[in-house]
Amino acid sequence: MKDRLRSPQKSFAAVSGFVRECNPMTSESLQDLLLRSPNKKELRELYHEINTGTDRSAVIVTGIFVENALREAITARLHRLTKKQLSQLFEGTAPLTSFSSKIRIGYALGVFENQARDNLDLIRRIRNAFAHARRPISFRSHQVIALSNSMSHAAIWKKNPTLINKPPHEQAKGVYSYTAMLLYVALKVAAKKDKRRKVRKPAIRALANDWST
Repeated sequence: MKDRLRSPQKSFAAVSGFVRECNPMTSESLQDLLLRSPNKKELRELYHEINTGTDRSAVIVTGIFVENALREAITARLHRLTKKQLSQLFEGTAPLTSFSSKIRIGYALGVFENQARDNLDLIRRIRNAFAHARRPISFRSHQVIALSNSMSHAAIWKKNPTLINKPPHEQAKGVYSYTAMLLYVALKVAAKKDKRRKVRKPAIRALANDWST
């Protein structure tokens, strides 16, 4: 009878293995799905969701887009790392888990300059407000309008035919969306360029060899 019984740990491991075989959507594959870049069709669907959904859903979805593109641009600028090494930087309690830490390291690495850094930080602040607010929040809030109007080129965006003569809350949403998507594209282009760079050799490869000569 004892031979037939398994410890709770072994039973859990067996069940987990069975679930992975039957359903490939494990936590690891889910993470891959979260980080996978959308194709053109998916971009159109997401753009439709942003334009037709609630203000909260539009802000959160757009913010996630930008943050993931920022992660990709940072990763492309770094020394080539394994998937495990990248997870030790960007996942769980790692140092680059938060949006703000990604912005700081992206700026330090020269991925973008002051203007983009400031716009990214405004997007982060607006995204966090919509994600964590306990009360209903929208672009009608004067605090949100003020932050959107602080983005560079906000005055230019408002002159866009789709925004001109619109009420302030619709202009604020448009400025946020246009700025976020512009940054998304710029970060994707930056990542693509850095991926084409010749891989840099580490400055220190073998301490024993380098220091013994």
